Amino acid sequence: MTIAIKAEQGHAQVSIQDELTIYSAAEMKQALFEALCQFDSLEVDLEAINEIDTAGVQLLLMLRNESVRLEKKVQLTKHSTAVIDVLETLNLVAALGDPILLPAGEK
Repeated sequence: MTIAIKAEQGHAQVSIQDELTIYSAAEMKQALFEALCQFDSLEVDLEAINEIDTAGVQLLLMLRNESVRLEKKVQLTKHSTAVIDVLETLNLVAALGDPILLPAGEK
């Protein structure tokens, strides 16, 4: 699990790499929620996630809910195939509220 944060003027671009699973959820939660408290808006890039489970999905849902509570903006972008597959399987694509753009040639 790797997370990279690029910050500029109240906005942060967050890139999650490798996995978003129960094994990394606690560590990832701390990093994401610290970023949410520190910045007015987050753009969370999901492109490099190669494995996600229900703990990872729960973390994304909690991040979304907390952003609403704090009146901050969180946008999930560049969903990887692994993320799309799990969200579709769990019927949660609409719950996260961000459009999912499929790369050319997929699905």
